[in-house]
Amino acid sequence: MHITDKVILITGATGGLGTPVTAVLHAAGARVVVSYSSSGSLAKLEKNLKINSGSLPAIQADVSKTASVEALVQETQRREGRVDALVNLVGGFAGGEPLTGTSEADWEKMQQLNLNAAFRLCKAVLPVMYRQKSGRLVMIAAQPGLRGTAGLSAYAASKAGLINLIQTVAAEGREHGVSANVLVPGIIDTPANRAAMPDADTSSWVKPEAMARVIAFLCSDAGGAVSGSALQLTGVS
Repeated sequence: MHITDKVILITGATGGLGTPVTAVLHAAGARVVVSYSSSGSLAKLEKNLKINSGSLPAIQADVSKTASVEALVQETQRREGRVDALVNLVGGFAGGEPLTGTSEADWEKMQQLNLNAAFRLCKAVLPVMYRQKSGRLVMIAAQPGLRGTAGLSAYAASKAGLINLIQTVAAEGREHGVSANVLVPGIIDTPANRAAMPDADTSSWVKPEAMARVIAFLCSDAGGAVSGSALQLTGVS
C-alpha cells in the first residue's frame, strides 16, 4: 500500500487504539496530523511514539463542538495544503443495563461520542475532499452495531447509526472521488479492555496494529476501490 506523504488527520489519536494506529501510519510515511484534547494526552502520545516533543503535527480540538471541529479541519488544510484522509478513532462505551435501566445520560453520551462527533467531522471535511476530488474516511464501529445486543441499547444504536452514516457518506461521495468505510472489530486488545476484563481469553481479540494495517490500505490510492463497507475484523490478527 502507498500512503507516503498522504495527509491523514487522526482524531482520537491519543487513546488506546489511537496510539498504535498513529504509530503504524506515521512509520509508513504518512503526513499524520493528530487532534488532542489536552497537553497531557499529547505528551503521552509523543512519549509512546518515542518522538521529540512538538515534532508531531498536532491540533487541539473538542469534537463535541462544531466550531472546534471546523477549526481543526481548516487548520489542517492551512498547514498541509490538503486532507487526503480522515481516520476517526473517537468513541466510548457504556452498557450493562437493559433498555429499561439505561439512563438518558448514557444514551446521550453514546450518541455524542460515537455518532454526533462523526457527523460533525464528516460535515467539516467533506467539502475539502470534494474540492480535491479525492478523499478517504475511515471510522470504527463495533459488532453490536450490526445486531442488537442485550444490555447495550445505547451503545449498539450509536454504532448502528455510525455504520449507516458512513454508508451514506460513501454513496454521496462516490461522484467526488471520496470513499468511506467502517471497521467493525470484535474486542480490541487495548490496555483499557484488558483492565476491564482481566480474566478474559484475549487470544481472539483484535490487535490494534492489525487494524492499523487495514486502515492504511483504506487510506491509500488502492483503497478507493472499497467504499460503503462495514468490514468485520474478527479473524486472526
